[in-house]
Amino acid sequence: MVFRDISTIHFLIVNLAAITFIELLVSLFQTYLFSYINKGITLKIKSEMYNRIINLSLEIFDKMKIGDFMSRLNGDATTVSDIITNQLMGALVNILKAIVVGIVIFKINAVMALIVVLSFPLSYLVFYRFGKILRQKNMEIKALNDKYYSFTQQSFAGMREIKSQGLKKYCFGAFTQIITIQKLKHINMALNNSMAILLSGILSATSNIMVIIVGTYFILHNSMPLEYLIAFTAYSNQFSNSLLSITSLNASIQQALVSLERIFEVIDSFYSHNEKFGSLRKISIEGNISFENVSLTYGGRNQILNNISLKINKYQKTAIVGRSGSGKSSIINLLLRFYEPDSGCIKIDSININEYDEETLRSQISVVMQEPYLFNMSIRENLLAANENSTDDIIIEACKQACIHDYINMLPEKYDTIIGENGVNFSVGQKQRIAIARCLLKDAKVILFDEATASLDNESTYSIINTLKNVSSNHTVVIIAHRLMSITDADNIILIDDGILVGQGNHEYLVKNNTYYQRLYEKELLQP
Repeated sequence: MVFRDISTIHFLIVNLAAITFIELLVSLFQTYLFSYINKGITLKIKSEMYNRIINLSLEIFDKMKIGDFMSRLNGDATTVSDIITNQLMGALVNILKAIVVGIVIFKINAVMALIVVLSFPLSYLVFYRFGKILRQKNMEIKALNDKYYSFTQQSFAGMREIKSQGLKKYCFGAFTQIITIQKLKHINMALNNSMAILLSGILSATSNIMVIIVGTYFILHNSMPLEYLIAFTAYSNQFSNSLLSITSLNASIQQALVSLERIFEVIDSFYSHNEKFGSLRKISIEGNISFENVSLTYGGRNQILNNISLKINKYQKTAIVGRSGSGKSSIINLLLRFYEPDSGCIKIDSININEYDEETLRSQISVVMQEPYLFNMSIRENLLAANENSTDDIIIEACKQACIHDYINMLPEKYDTIIGENGVNFSVGQKQRIAIARCLLKDAKVILFDEATASLDNESTYSIINTLKNVSSNHTVVIIAHRLMSITDADNIILIDDGILVGQGNHEYLVKNNTYYQRLYEKELLQP
């Protein structure tokens, strides 16, 4: 007998250990599976959103803040994937559990089972009513998240300006205000969610009391044994918990719907604003550019360019000159197809640029901005971004043409020097020369300089001018200029004033024959 008892104990211990081990394995597999599915969904959503975002026209970026995109790309994508894996998949398990346990309690006693089941439409109405409130609250929180991302991104990017202008106190106050409102909104949403759970709990408790009353009646009238009531109560609690989890899912669904709306706003609603290109692909272009009766308005109201016609010849240095706001930079934006003209057409090598595919157009045109964007990587990696097949010799030759190789060679890490966040470790002139070297490595036929010398001192300006001389012999070089000193040697100078072409020619011709150019030139000569 003792032997049997010991054998039984051993059997129970072994079974308990086996069950525990199996439960751990199942838990491990479930954790891995949920994590795999969650991260897979997040990756898919983020990948699709980012692809859509980088294909949007610049018009959308002019209207939306960077933080709005960041909030959707990070917060909303994660919210949706978390709810799908943690809530919806859990709901599927609860549905299966509710079906199985529901069959059992109906077999025990159909009347008491109906009492339990009928309480859940009321619970659903509670969660449905509060779900609408939670959805509105969640929309407000998402809007605050957009503001939070935008403010932090701007403040970090402008940290030098903030410190130099003594704006730390102002920024901290504004940041504190945003996160305080966020806190209050989150607390309010949590309170509404708790109220829904409380009311649903009251309904569930009422249902349990009614089950006990009815069950007691059946026992007293010998219609049901006591053990059936005990079994029914145990099973009905599991059934109630499963159904409660399903009905409370509405709050999570409302939260997911808000995030999905914001995601599809990027994926679908902005689709009509995607950049659209033709299908013509060319390995190379010659670089002859013409604008034919081109007009552009901003927002359908403000006239930027008015019936502009001009020619830019290959292997020449062409300057476009005018006062601030006269429409000079819009010519570059149109050539790159950042914006579409209201009328007229733009041609490269006598072909409308709308016919070129994106790779042909963008690979054959390079731009050096007034403040070039450089990645927070090494100089070498920034240059290789333009052409990953470039050898060290090719990189060095491009940097020599851009008049930056000697400076790079004096750095301790040379070409492996980290540039810093948007080139913070370099002057504007040095960043521009690195950007020029990057353009040369890209081997684009057309190089555009948008106010490239506007914020440089005289020494840096002369250095950039010498660089332009190096590259204009076998490239079409277009310079948007505010300072005439940098473009007096241009082959052709085009004058734009209030969106109208008011003259063109070389420096000698214009200074003798064009009153608008004469005024600009005399004004610059008088400046210290």
